Amino acid sequence: FRFLYNPQTVSMNWGTTTEVNPQLESLGLDKGVPLTSGLNNTTVSFDLVLNRIDDMRILDSNGFKTIKGKQYKELYSPQISDAEAKLIYKKGTMYGLEYFFKAVNGDIGNYESYLNGSTSDRGWMFAIPVELHLGTGLRYLVRISSLAVNHNMFDERMVPIFSTVSIICTRYYDGKEVMNDTTKTGKK
Repeated sequence: FRFLYNPQTVSMNWGTTTEVNPQLESLGLDKGVPLTSGLNNTTVSFDLVLNRIDDMRILDSNGFKTIKGKQYKELYSPQISDAEAKLIYKKGTMYGLEYFFKAVNGDIGNYESYLNGSTSDRGWMFAIPVELHLGTGLRYLVRISSLAVNHNMFDERMVPIFSTVSIICTRYYDGKEVMNDTTKTGKK
């Protein structure tokens, strides 16, 4: 899932729960509401820019354009296959969002849509935990609570080529005592 530069801003909100009685909790007598229930109100949100304007200059329905004997594939970084180039031309910024939906929905995300063919966009998102890395100091275990996409520019085929994506993530508790060994060692 690629996007243009870094988010301009990252908004962080911390929540609390008013249902906890601090005195009873400190004595271990309030078992009904865990202190971590405030995480339901703790979010990280940001906007990303997806820009496929330049891609549409060098792609067509056959993949990479060849102009005056020069194929644009050599200029494209990182290198991609002709099949991927055709999909970028067909889907525009939605091509990048396919990877987002695969990350959010996991392996169960792919299915055959009657209208859109093979896609990871089911119309909703599963609450699968994902690691959000916004640099070395901003790393969180989250679920994607909300995704809003504004398509700001289209080509002549009405394929979105410039889009703004707003993402709201709700944090999970990620204390060492609850994280399993796979996150520390990479082993199952």
